[in-house]
Amino acid sequence: MWSCRPDARRRVSDARGGTAVGIQKRRRSRMHGRQRRAHWTVRAVSLVPCPTCRQPMRPHRVCPSCGTYAGRQVRPVREAEAE
Repeated sequence: MWSCRPDARRRVSDARGGTAVGIQKRRRSRMHGRQRRAHWTVRAVSLVPCPTCRQPMRPHRVCPSCGTYAGRQVRPVREAEAE
């Protein structure tokens, strides 16, 4: 059912003349927006030791140093290039 406000069904097109966007009903305060954005923090990368080579690696991923995952060799190991 449509709202009883006369401007509720009004639409505004964007600069490109494409999609229609809705009309904002109430102004959001600065505090409301900042409280919503409070969880946008960057988290530190968690590292665990590889069970095969004990090098630090990200959990649930292939080890970058030995190429194993869940006890299986899934990626060939690159040998160090001789200089």
